[in-house]
This record gives sequence, structure tokens and C-alpha cells, in this order.
Amino acid sequence: MKNIDQGDIPTSMIIRCIGELELPQYCADFAEDDPVLRRASTGAEYWLARGPQVCRQALSDDAVSRSAAAGAQSPALKANPTISASSIMSIDGSRHTQLKRVLSVWLSKRNAAAWKPNVAKRVEESIDRLRGFGSGGSVDLVSNFTSVLPMIDLADLLGVPEDRMADILDCADVFFDLDSVPPEQAAARIARLVDFTIEMLTVERKRLRPGMIVDLAANQDLSRREVLELILALLTAGFHTVAGQLSIVLYAVLSSGVLARAMLDPVAGETVVRALTHAVPVTTVSFPRRVLGEAVLGSTSLDHGDLVVAGLADAGACVLGDERRWHSEALNGLGFGFGKHRCPGDGFALDQLALATRAFVLAFPSARIAPGAESVRWTDGASTKSVATLLVDLTA
Repeated sequence: MKNIDQGDIPTSMIIRCIGELELPQYCADFAEDDPVLRRASTGAEYWLARGPQVCRQALSDDAVSRSAAAGAQSPALKANPTISASSIMSIDGSRHTQLKRVLSVWLSKRNAAAWKPNVAKRVEESIDRLRGFGSGGSVDLVSNFTSVLPMIDLADLLGVPEDRMADILDCADVFFDLDSVPPEQAAARIARLVDFTIEMLTVERKRLRPGMIVDLAANQDLSRREVLELILALLTAGFHTVAGQLSIVLYAVLSSGVLARAMLDPVAGETVVRALTHAVPVTTVSFPRRVLGEAVLGSTSLDHGDLVVAGLADAGACVLGDERRWHSEALNGLGFGFGKHRCPGDGFALDQLALATRAFVLAFPSARIAPGAESVRWTDGASTKSVATLLVDLTA
């Protein structure tokens, strides 16, 4: 990172720098006059919604149902195991609203503010571990920072005993590249995480620290299966989104002195994080949905039973370079979903991303990506994209 001096950085410059980042083939070329395309994957035909407006429509229209496309009977858009049909990420209706309300109590802005000192402590501990590498060569930020810190923070939020932290960190790779590994390997990863979660709810229950697991398990309105699946949702999708997005944000600030300098200012830093989450989201396409009755997306008529997927990466990338349009889209960015299925922890996650990135920039102002083509490697999943390897010289 070069020329990291705090100063006023306009949003237009931040957006331009993000647009200039070297990214993998992140999404198809966007065409305003072609917002809904017919596609096929693993034998299933589906409609791909593109662009912010039509994506929001696909994610919020009651005639386009998430629950109708969930479960083993739905044609998969990828070969590996899908999310449970009874998960909060799969169901619709009043029960989904009730479960989301339960999570929102813990993931609200108020609770995020209350947890901020603890998050800051964990960030500093993670930074100290990076300092331990000293000048001994390059360090991989993904395996030593971006995939560690979010899982530790989640463990604190859940109330996992301190002496079981190593075990939960061993589960940190469960959701990474899940759609790019053989099905049997993906199933084994999921089973490992399920076993750990069940253990926390049973044999380790009396040793849990105060946190979400204790609170959820004591909630008489939740079944045991619902408690298990809410925890798994946080440890899979919740962890994967924050860890992946943190890897992208750090790649960006290490690639751009302007973005690194912006992180030193809380307001500009928040703009950087929000812009990257919107324009370069970890989740590139949504979970599939199924049309009930008939629906119209943009100017395209869809029939009963058609599958629909929202192209979240297309929607974000199409506004880069247009500051006016970005401002109008940013508050409703699609990196955390939209509508009823928007992640209830988006504010919590954005605060964590900004805090961790700012701490890294302050601790390692001379850090740079290590030379060589192998220093940056991106995941190649069908529905997610993040940095898989990020080799950095911390004291360059």
C-alpha cells in the first residue's frame, strides 16, 4: 500500500478505483436491454435476472417463491448438497418472518454496537498473530486472518467455550468452495459442522458462555431442529459471506493506495466497504426461486414452475463508474440479498468488515501483495466468488 495519508476522498474516486481493480471473470457483460436471460446448468433450465431493478423484483415478488424451489425435489443449479428445505434460507411465509425476527434481536444495530468492543479485541488479537510473522516472508491473509477472525467472532456471539475455539476454527473451511468440490467432499464438510453444532447443543451445553446458543435453546417457540438450523445458517452462509467479503476488501485496499487511504477515515472507509459489497459481492447468484402462477420480470413473461436466479454480481457491477446511479443503488445493495430474505446481520457484518480492514491498514501501512502470479488466487465456485489465496509481504 502506497501513500497512505488520511484525507478527504470523494465517493467518485472510490467507485472509480473499484472499477479499475483486476478481478476474475466476475460476471457477464451487462446489457440494459437484456435484463432477463434463459440459461441452463446441470440439466436445469432457469431464468437469470440481471441488473439492480429486475433482481430486486425477482427477490421480492411473492409470485417468485424461494420455498417452492427448495429441497431435494427441485432441480439443482449445482451438483453438491443444497440448503435444507426447512432452513430459514429456504422457507417463506409467516414462519420465516418469525425466525428472522429471532435472529434480528441478536444481529440488530444496537447489539452490534454492544459487541463492538469484543470484536475490536478479537481484531487486535488477530493482528498480533499476523505481527508474529514479522519479516519472515509472505503470509497468506486468507488462512491466517480473513477465514479466522469471522469464525472467532461468530463463536463469541454463539457462546462457544474458549477451549473449543480450535475445533470451530477447524470447521472454517466448510462452506468455502462448496460448489467446486466433489459432492462427497462437500457432504463430509457439512456433516462435520453439523456434528459440532449438535455437540454444542447437547454434551457441551452446560459449558457454553452466554450467547445465542443458550438463548435460542431456551426459546420455547423454537423446535430443536429450528435451533440447529439457525445456528448452521450463521456458521455457513453467515461466516462465508463475511470471510469472503473481508478477503475481497483486503485485496482491494492492498491493490489501491486510494482505497487504503480511504479506510483511515470512518466515513470514507464505510463507503469503501459498502461499495465493494455491492459491486463485488461474495454471492454472485441467489438461491433459485420458482414461479407460482405467472410473473413478469422486466418485460419478460415467466410461466408457472419456471426457475429464477438473481445475478447479484451483474447487478452490482453494472453501476460501477456511474456515481449518481451508485448513490441511488448503494443503500439497497444486493450483496446481502434483498426483500424478505435479506440477511438480518448485514449491519453487523459491515461494521466488522470496516473495523478489521481499518485495523489492518493501520497496523501494516507498508504491506503489499507478494510478487508472483500465485500470490492471488480466486475461488472458482459456480455461485460464490472470493479470494482463496492472498500472499502478502507485511513489512515490504
